[in-house]
Amino acid sequence: MTRRKRRIAVVGAGIAGLTAAWRLNQADFDCIVCEAEHQPGGRSRSILDGGAIHDLGAWTFTADSPMSWLAREVNLPGDLVTLQSTIGRPVDGKLKRGNLRNPTSLVGSVFTLRESLALVLSLIMSRSFPQNRPDESAALWADRYFSAEFTRDVLEPLAALYFLQSLSTLSRNALLSTIRYLSKIQLQTFKGGMGHLSSFLASQLTVYTDARIQKVELTDKKILLVGDSFREEVDGLVLAVPLPETVRLLEGFLDRSVVNHMAARKYASALVVRLLLRGRWPQIALQVIPPRGQGMLSCGFAIERAKHNDRVPAGHELVTMFAKPERVGELAGRSDPELASMFAGELAGWLGLPSERIERFWVTRWKTAAAFCDPEAPQRVSALRKSFGGLLLTAPIWVAGDFLGSSSLSGAVSSGKEAARSCIDHFYGS
Repeated sequence: MTRRKRRIAVVGAGIAGLTAAWRLNQADFDCIVCEAEHQPGGRSRSILDGGAIHDLGAWTFTADSPMSWLAREVNLPGDLVTLQSTIGRPVDGKLKRGNLRNPTSLVGSVFTLRESLALVLSLIMSRSFPQNRPDESAALWADRYFSAEFTRDVLEPLAALYFLQSLSTLSRNALLSTIRYLSKIQLQTFKGGMGHLSSFLASQLTVYTDARIQKVELTDKKILLVGDSFREEVDGLVLAVPLPETVRLLEGFLDRSVVNHMAARKYASALVVRLLLRGRWPQIALQVIPPRGQGMLSCGFAIERAKHNDRVPAGHELVTMFAKPERVGELAGRSDPELASMFAGELAGWLGLPSERIERFWVTRWKTAAAFCDPEAPQRVSALRKSFGGLLLTAPIWVAGDFLGSSSLSGAVSSGKEAARSCIDHFYGS
C-alpha cells in the first residue's frame, strides 16, 4: 500500500527552518515554509549593496560546525571559503597583525610579552580545566587569574567579537572553548556571503514570504495555521521562529508555567556599523581588537577583504564594527547617521584615517541568542527541549531555533535537523 504523503508546514525561513524543510522535502513530505519577512534567511542572510556583500547576522562559522556539514550535504562545498585566522590591533596609528595558528607571530605586535604569557596561561587552562567542574561567570574566572588590564584589553574584546556579549554574562566554559581553538581554528564563510546557503535552500523549497502566522489551532487531528490572509491545514508543524514568537504561538499547547519560563528568557541586542572605505591597507586581518585603553564604543571590527576579495568593490575596504555589548543600550536611540559618524571617528582615531575615505555606511540592529552561553545555558536548554518534546502528547508539533543550542548558528542548524528527524520518525517510522 502506498503511504499517504504528509503535508508539513515550517514556520520561519531562517537557517533552522530551512534546514528542517530541506530535510523533510528530501524525505518526500509535502512541505511548505511560511516566513513573516519579505525574504527568507533570517539572520543568516546577505545583501548586495554599494558593490559590497553584507552579512546581516552571523559572519563566519568553524570548519567542523553544523553549518559546514550542511553546506557539504547540499553539495555546496565549492562555494566555501576557508579563512586565515588572523587577528590584528591598531598600534601607533598602524594595523599590526599576527596569525592565530602561529602564536609567536602575535608577540610584540598584536600583544605585549606580558599579554602573550597570559594568553599562553589561558590556553593551558582551557585544555586542562576539568570539563565536569561546575561552570561560572567568565568575569569571575578572569578576575581570579588575570590582571584587570589583560581582561579589559584582550579577553573582553574576544568575548564580544565571538559571542557579542560581555564576560559578566558569558560562561567560563564558553570562553575557554574559544581560547582553546584560537591557535588551531579554521573559520569559513561563503564567497557570496553567509546568505548563500539560505538562498540555495530556499530555492529548492516552497516558501511563502510576508506570511505571518497569527495563531495555531488543532482541529480533528489536523493543525490549522491562521495568517493575515490565509488558512492552511497541515498534518504536522515545525516552529522555527524566535523564542518570543514561539511562546506566542504555543500558548494554547503548553502549561502556563512553561510559557512564563520561556517568556522570561531574553535575547542579547547587537549593533553593527559597516563603513565602506576608499583605498586599501597594506596588511589586513580577519578580526581586529581595539587598542589598549578604555571608553571605546567598539569591541573590534572585521575587514571584509580578509574573507574574499570579490565581496568588496575594487580599491576599497569594508569594515564591520561591532558595538561593545555594554554600550548597545545607550546607543539604541541614536540615528544611523549619528552612529556612523561616531564609529567612523573612533576608527579614524585608531588608524589615522581621513574622513573623506569613508564613502558609505550601513547600520544593523538585531537580536541574538548568544546570551544563552551563560553558566545556566545547558540546564535551560535541556528544560526547553523537555518542554517542547512533550508537545507530541497534544499535537504533532516540533520546535527548532537558535535558542536550543549553545551558539546561534550551530544551534539553529542542529535543532532544524533534529526537528526534521523527529517528524520523519513520527509519521514514517525510524
